[in-house]
Amino acid sequence: MKLYLASNVLLDVLLVRESYYENAHTILQRIESSYVSGYTSSTVVTDIYYLVRKQFNPKTANNAVKLMLNLLEINPTDREVLTNAVNSKFTDFEDAVQNYAAESAFCDIIITRNVKDYKQSKLRVMTPKEYLKKYS
Repeated sequence: MKLYLASNVLLDVLLVRESYYENAHTILQRIESSYVSGYTSSTVVTDIYYLVRKQFNPKTANNAVKLMLNLLEINPTDREVLTNAVNSKFTDFEDAVQNYAAESAFCDIIITRNVKDYKQSKLRVMTPKEYLKKYS
């Protein structure tokens, strides 16, 4: 199974967001053990670097990127992904980009805490908690 991890799920682990950390971390452990495959987009990597650097420091941000590069397949955010996103009916451009990056990588499920923002998606969209409940 191919899981696309939205930026908020990765940030839940990297920033140790108490209410969300455990479920997101469990999904990353499943990816690390090759139980499932994990994907994200190149724009998510750069966004996370920026946010982690801002909250902590460049060294911590570099370590966050290294973790993502070791665990996840990074899908490029190319012209087709951006064109599909800008022409879509998504209300949030960033969510549209993540959706079309997931589609172009042939992912099965988008894992995000903002399920409502993906109403236009053709893919299955679940929160980390929903995913773990269904596939544990």
